[in-house]
Amino acid sequence: MSLHQQRLSKSKVAAFEHCPRRLWLQVHRRELGQFDEQTLALFQCGHAVGEMARRRYRRGHLVTETHLEIPAAISRTRELLAATDGLPIFEAAFERQGVIVRADILEPDHWGGWRLIEVKNSRNVKAYQIRDVATQAWVLQGNRICISAIVVRHVERPLRLNSRNATVRFLDADVTPNAQRLVPGRETIVMAAGVVLQGVEPAIRPGPHCVRPNCEFRHHCYQDVEAAIGPE
Repeated sequence: MSLHQQRLSKSKVAAFEHCPRRLWLQVHRRELGQFDEQTLALFQCGHAVGEMARRRYRRGHLVTETHLEIPAAISRTRELLAATDGLPIFEAAFERQGVIVRADILEPDHWGGWRLIEVKNSRNVKAYQIRDVATQAWVLQGNRICISAIVVRHVERPLRLNSRNATVRFLDADVTPNAQRLVPGRETIVMAAGVVLQGVEPAIRPGPHCVRPNCEFRHHCYQDVEAAIGPE
């Protein structure tokens, strides 16, 4: 299986950087993943915050094609970019070397470029978030998109499942210098992820990384260790 036959997404690149074994399992043994209720609730809140961020704009274009309709999403994105009507684009889709990304918000800067905005349901900007937007910037720049700023739009207070109707205050953190510094190395990361996917399951032992953040395959990896040790 080549890298171009196995598409990667921003989240899969992030999974590889977290743990190569996690990426391999996401692609080849997805059925082994176990998501606890807290993780599922965080996913729901993240989607809700993303919708709230879009509603802050009076007008904009949403690319509605799903992850099962990537070619159509990319085509629709190209149409919107060519329209040059000065409106933001939500969930714009791009591909570079088999890596698919969906940009939360592309906001025109009115100087011919775009502000790449990643929306996060977190109080502070985290290191992995900067790596995520660097991956997006690498893909967009490969599509000749002029990015004038890279922003992580986070929240003053994270949204929780029992406070879905709460008012959210957004804060913008301009991470352009830090993200752009990582962009040149993204291709190396992507190629390394492709090599992992073409091989057998990586023999990576469980450790603190399994719960920072919680990995959906940690139970599988712990069971693997227990089986290797055998009964006492």
